[in-house]
Amino acid sequence: MRKKHEIEPLGVIRSPYKSKEEIPRQGHFEPEVEAVAVLDEKWREGMKGLELCDRLVFLFLFDRSEGAKLTANAHWLDGEKGVFATRSPNRPNGIGMTEVEVVSIEGLEIRFRGPDMLDGTPLIDIKPVVDTSRSND
Repeated sequence: MRKKHEIEPLGVIRSPYKSKEEIPRQGHFEPEVEAVAVLDEKWREGMKGLELCDRLVFLFLFDRSEGAKLTANAHWLDGEKGVFATRSPNRPNGIGMTEVEVVSIEGLEIRFRGPDMLDGTPLIDIKPVVDTSRSND
């Protein structure tokens, strides 16, 4: 039996991108562009320790995608491929993921570089980027 999951956004992304046409294919292609993740007050305690991170992974909803499509054009893979081999926003569960560079954290706001999401995009999770090449010595 498939279990249904309800996702409650942590907050929203305030991005300079107002239309899909403005967004770079990936945020790291325009690393100087900044945006802000604004979290709701109820998540404040969950932010404890984020100030130690210089990179984060943001999971967000493609809330304005055009619905799921099982194939998409992937420019780096020479044409049309299955959606799971692409970064298309038109995915079965509409979840996006982007690694960003933290600029600053003040209160409930995380200022970051490298956005590739629209202004007002719901942020659903935050994870630290962990350097697995460092030993515990």
